[in-house]
Amino acid sequence: ERDLAYFEAETRRAAATGRGVMATFGGTALGDIALVPAPFLKNPKGIRDIEEWYVSTVTRPGYVQTVFERQTELALGNLDKNAARTGDGVQAVFICGTDFGTQHSQFCSEAAFRKLYLPFYRKINDWIHAHTPWKTFMHSCGSVYNLIPHFMEAGIDILNPVQTSAANMDPARLKREFGD
Repeated sequence: ERDLAYFEAETRRAAATGRGVMATFGGTALGDIALVPAPFLKNPKGIRDIEEWYVSTVTRPGYVQTVFERQTELALGNLDKNAARTGDGVQAVFICGTDFGTQHSQFCSEAAFRKLYLPFYRKINDWIHAHTPWKTFMHSCGSVYNLIPHFMEAGIDILNPVQTSAANMDPARLKREFGD
């Protein structure tokens, strides 16, 4: 309740400025490597080593999917509570900060993204678009050109940054192929 009251008050305060409001409610960042070590948890369970996480996406995809299923279920419940308190005071919501790219390529294949991430991000984005006026915002650095169509299929509205210094991220090409 305290967190919900905080988000409600901060949304009202930010909206009163007349500027757009982007919220981060948490819980939707599937596989975000900044969260895998979970230093904020008193008794972390599961995978807490970054290398083990990346290896597990290949060697234990069923386990990763189970984690994402539960995380998505909790995220949707939390989004529902936050939407009821903040409503249209929010214009965009931060979905994830999972870096899928390096300077030269992506961290996972298109097939791995489609199997492990896309169904869950689709579910989260579908819920947001069906129940709120919010746009969804995703952070991913690097060369993610090959993944952009999949981000779009997952319902992501905003990709930031568009790291034009990375391979295959020519802004003219991206504009030509992906429009807005």
